[in-house]
Amino acid sequence: MTLIGHAGWVNSVSYSADGRRLASGSSDGTVRVWDMWTGEESISPLRSDNGAVYSVAFAPSGNRISSGTDAGAVCIWNIQDIPATEKRLNGHTSTVWSVAFSPDGTILASASKDQTACLWSTTTGQQIAALRGHTDGVNAVAFSADGGLLASGSGDKTIRLWDTNTNELVREPLQGHSSAVSSLAFSPDGRTLASGSTDKTIMLWDYIVGSDRAALGGHSSAIRAVKFSLDGRLLVSAGDDNHVRLRSLTPNTDEESIVLGHHSGYIQSVTFSPDSLWVASASADNSIRIWDASIDRAAVQLPSNAEALHSLAMSPNGTAIASGSYDGSIGIWDACSGEQMLPRLLGHTNTVNSVAVSADGQRIASASDDGTVRMWDLSTGDSIGEPLLVPGSRVAAVAFSPDSLWLASGSADKVVRLWDAQTGESSQIEPLVCANSVCTVLFSSDGQLLAASDYHGLIHLWHTSTGQPAREPLQTNNASALFIDFSPTGMHIVSGGIDKAAYVWDIGTGHQLFALEGHTAAVQSVVYSRDGRFIGTGSWDGTVRLWDAMNGTSISTLYGHGEWIGSVVFTPDAQSVASCSGDSTIRIWDVETSRQMFSDNQSPANRVLASTKLDRGWRVGPSDELLLWVPPDYRDWLHSPPCKIYISDRRVVVTENQGGLYAGEDWTACWRKGASL
Repeated sequence: MTLIGHAGWVNSVSYSADGRRLASGSSDGTVRVWDMWTGEESISPLRSDNGAVYSVAFAPSGNRISSGTDAGAVCIWNIQDIPATEKRLNGHTSTVWSVAFSPDGTILASASKDQTACLWSTTTGQQIAALRGHTDGVNAVAFSADGGLLASGSGDKTIRLWDTNTNELVREPLQGHSSAVSSLAFSPDGRTLASGSTDKTIMLWDYIVGSDRAALGGHSSAIRAVKFSLDGRLLVSAGDDNHVRLRSLTPNTDEESIVLGHHSGYIQSVTFSPDSLWVASASADNSIRIWDASIDRAAVQLPSNAEALHSLAMSPNGTAIASGSYDGSIGIWDACSGEQMLPRLLGHTNTVNSVAVSADGQRIASASDDGTVRMWDLSTGDSIGEPLLVPGSRVAAVAFSPDSLWLASGSADKVVRLWDAQTGESSQIEPLVCANSVCTVLFSSDGQLLAASDYHGLIHLWHTSTGQPAREPLQTNNASALFIDFSPTGMHIVSGGIDKAAYVWDIGTGHQLFALEGHTAAVQSVVYSRDGRFIGTGSWDGTVRLWDAMNGTSISTLYGHGEWIGSVVFTPDAQSVASCSGDSTIRIWDVETSRQMFSDNQSPANRVLASTKLDRGWRVGPSDELLLWVPPDYRDWLHSPPCKIYISDRRVVVTENQGGLYAGEDWTACWRKGASL
């Protein structure tokens, strides 16, 4: 579920104790209350006219909501009154970042940029105490399960613990974060305090003795929110990397976190529903999203798909696909079922630009922006040997020789290097130098030639036995040879680049044979099928195209990806083509179905579905006619023919259906009408 209505960043969310309602606070200056059965607002927006609302909290009774505002006011709303009535608590002199009710609802705590945390009587609205000691703004407050302690976290990198009966510090501040403490949460059993920080880590504290139990990673940017489930088994976190991460705290806290999903903007707040079944997240994309928090279900989601996918490689027998991701991980997928075959391969510390599978099907090689080439066992996922280092330079491409004995890498330092694939030692052949940063490297099918493309648009060719040039570099125009592939015969090369077209070249003469024209943006990937019949291309326009390799005739255009295409590969039998994308998905397309989509034996509806694309939320046809409005939640996961396998953590299937049409301006009303018939 996605809740849309705020006109600004959504900064905070809080469930009512019965889970029926969700409160949200936004930079648009409103507090909104949502019915969690319908997804609609249950009361009119609450406006205090104190600027942006940075924090909200439901009282345990469910009858009141507190909010902290940019102007420094703390508000308590009685939502039983119609319209809701407001009690304003004045005392802070700057922005209120966080509010929290005590477990019995008698005390409200607030945290402010003015370097204080305050305690208030919810009955009288009077200030009980102003807790001072932090040397920077206070970003977060949280009560212990019994209400006897209040924790406050600050930009001064410390956490202070206060006795709520005496309003005194109970111990020395907790120190361990290297940057501001942005979020706090006590475990329900009262044994652990979790803190999230802009230093990208979560700390778990034994606050009684004052020691940290664990430092948890996983996020790649500042953490803005942490929360325990009410059964104490799970911890959810989120922040500036736009990801909602879920972690099981049993049997141990070293278990890797799982990505539930992501927003298109910074995530400001997360919280569990009282039954621990759902997670709500609030984001700078102006939306609130509700996620299934079942750890068993989340565990089978595809963690690599949280990030854009840059590269693909197919195993020689066509059963496995390796994918390289922006987050530095490598995924291994079953090409027949789309299921994940192994846990993601971790080791790179930056984007994986290229992956390759050896011809004997035993190894994967990966090249990364972190300046290394790594090798992995395809059957087990284990790392093989030490990383191959290319000091001070991103590695853009990697390729195995056909006999699996050698590995070639190309990097931003303009150099192609040859490595012994068994030992990792450098070849006796001197490094091969290009005119500019290397973009692609590959061997010819007979292993006699090694080719590389560079950012000057040159295609370099060397004899693999000697390292000597096989001919003068092929000169292309406008960097149109950034991505290349050999034909199976080794006589031709196809290239693609920024001028929106692909080209086929005769290696012997250096002449261009024909151009493949039709993409509307740069061509990011080119590939020959193993039988030499087809060429596949992927583009920044989000489409995959199939071409007749003999004459360059367009065969079909495959729509479905919501972002740029990172890589395209054929299965060995040329019956399928796989593509990965910046939309974090892999799609496997049936080649024969795509060729026949426009034949007379296909239904008109299927022909239309095959040629549609997404434009500003609309599924549009070949002539830009409007066919189907797609709600925002579903746009990234549309699945329609001729795509036969869709690898993602979720899927929406669009098919031909005679069940009827429900039209109108209100999506929820249309959905209800269809569901009731």
